[in-house]
Amino acid sequence: MARTIPSPTSGRTIPTPEPTGGGGSSAKAVEWQDFSLNPADWTVLGASATKTATLAGGKLEVDLTAPANYKIQGSTNNGLNLVSTLPVMSWVNTSGGVPSGTAAHTLQPMSVLVKIRVLFDRAHGPINGPLSDAWGLNMMVMCGFTSYAADQSGSPTVGGTSVEWRGAMVRKGYGNDPATKATANLYRSGCRTYHTNTLETGNYVWSNQQSAGVTAHDSIEFMAAMPIRTQDTTTARSIAAGGSYCRGDKFGPMDGPVNGFSDGATVLSNTDGSANANYWHFWIGFGSTANFAGGDFKIEAIQFCLQPLASRVPV
Repeated sequence: MARTIPSPTSGRTIPTPEPTGGGGSSAKAVEWQDFSLNPADWTVLGASATKTATLAGGKLEVDLTAPANYKIQGSTNNGLNLVSTLPVMSWVNTSGGVPSGTAAHTLQPMSVLVKIRVLFDRAHGPINGPLSDAWGLNMMVMCGFTSYAADQSGSPTVGGTSVEWRGAMVRKGYGNDPATKATANLYRSGCRTYHTNTLETGNYVWSNQQSAGVTAHDSIEFMAAMPIRTQDTTTARSIAAGGSYCRGDKFGPMDGPVNGFSDGATVLSNTDGSANANYWHFWIGFGSTANFAGGDFKIEAIQFCLQPLASRVPV
């Protein structure tokens, strides 16, 4: 698969090991920080003549309208992927820096809240396309993380049994034109991982649907945050959460698994770096749940934040 890696002078805003922790602002990513929407500032995997990502009018436009097998499931990744070239450095905002005996790339949700979200163009919606694609039927988009057992040295990959992935997702579950469909369940939201495909609900209307109001959903968000961990340092899982919401209704309802979830993809940087979960990279994946589908996507913003939980100490 084709891969694009930005040069050191490309002005990328993806997370880097420098003290800013990503975004390059003095806020140090404690607040929401914008990623670049220019594909040249990411590692792009899976691009081809029928899978393209471009920056147009200040928005990221992804075109997979030529129907094909874009399936992303388990070890299969036939989609188009944007991956941060360097791993997440989650400790940059903590007052004491990286804890003694802990690697700088280690994620510990007990101490740092890590979130990533995608804000879609409200008129276009999360997924759309021509009539011939049933307006994006069976297409999906995810935002979350890929992870690896070892340092990728600036060249992360997707697909295969050595890459874990997890994220918030939205998919188009029915073939109706959203402009003439006013009921919920046309789009289904929640989470999807290397191991689990069914963490989704369809309780809300999206912003591009007929008669959608100002609180219609228009974004997805994934949060690796809940410090519940049992078992040993090799297989212990944390609780994660994600789904869709309305950016203008900040404390409104989220559509997704009610109580969060845990599976083999929520083993977060345990001490021996097992389960391909030692080095984490931000990831946006565009693909399908079916073997033959097509559609397109239009994104207004991709954002992340790293928020230390200052009052918490290791147990």
